[in-house]
Amino acid sequence: DQFLEYMLRLGEEKLVRIGGRTRSENLKKYELKSLSRKEKTFNVTDADCRMRSVVAQLHACKEEMTELLKTLQMPLTWNEPNGGVNELFSTIGGNLHLNFEVRNSDGFVTLAKKNKTVDEEYLFNAWKEGKDCPSWLQDSIFWIDDPDFQNLWVLRHEERLDQLHRWKDFHLETLMATLENVNRRYDELSAEKANISQEIDSLVLSEARIIGATTTGAAKYKELISIKSASVVMCEEAGEVTEQNVISALTERMENSKETKHLILIGDHLQLRPKVESYSLTKVSGNGFDLDVSLF
Repeated sequence: DQFLEYMLRLGEEKLVRIGGRTRSENLKKYELKSLSRKEKTFNVTDADCRMRSVVAQLHACKEEMTELLKTLQMPLTWNEPNGGVNELFSTIGGNLHLNFEVRNSDGFVTLAKKNKTVDEEYLFNAWKEGKDCPSWLQDSIFWIDDPDFQNLWVLRHEERLDQLHRWKDFHLETLMATLENVNRRYDELSAEKANISQEIDSLVLSEARIIGATTTGAAKYKELISIKSASVVMCEEAGEVTEQNVISALTERMENSKETKHLILIGDHLQLRPKVESYSLTKVSGNGFDLDVSLF
């Protein structure tokens, strides 16, 4: 930051700072994120339009996944989720629905305790709670002439709960497939968003004469910096910087980049050595990595 501030005082304004937030008020507007936001605001490019579209699609995917997850967590009832058991019986086919069929004649309605209307949902809830089949329904089931008919009321409570779990798994298979597709689409859009962001960042860097970065920032944005193809790389306090961090800041000749031509290391042979957290990577470990050896 001191070097960048010095360049500002000399009148150089085509500079970009990459890395964590700076404490310098003078450099905040030159941070890559700030400049990229400014680029999106004042220069509406094809990348900006695509970014807005991708962000909108990501928001829609996120909302859809949230709703699908809520649906998957709902208990299976007669009508919910997505039509519930009632819809499931229609999908499966057969005559399972006869276990909960209510036949009212002449406009009369069957009532239970506390004047609750006895309908298919009422019977299903009673079955789910482990209650016995009403006597009037037993008579109807008795006269069903179908060898494939399954009398669900003879199941014990534990068996009914197991049956419910199997029904729910079957009923939600389509939802699970939909969720997987939406999640896959979300990942694709996230990758596209990252690519567009890099495209906008590259546009910002292309106009810069000086790029300032911490060693961590240079390693993190190596691919982005390589597109700029800086011919001169200068490293301050190089005595404390590990060799791999210096190497990560250099670029080689590739299809979309040129090689670094000049590397300047500024440091002091009396400075502290690079700090390495892993003992196995130090010189005294004898493993040959020697990452804590100073470049000076």
